[in-house]
Amino acid sequence: MDAIYTKYFPAYLPARTVIAVRELPAGARIQWLWVYNHERPNMALDGYTPKQHLAKAA
Repeated sequence: MDAIYTKYFPAYLPARTVIAVRELPAGARIQWLWVYNHERPNMALDGYTPKQHLAKAA
């Protein structure tokens, strides 16, 4: 999949980079999980991050 992305995004790979999470060190797994659950835009929240969604609701 990353090979296809490099065709369209030659300078960098977008957030959809395929990685083997189980092969990451424990600290990196926790950081990845935090970003995945808290900082990435979520379609269920109309494209907002959870932090933005909570701020909007307050």
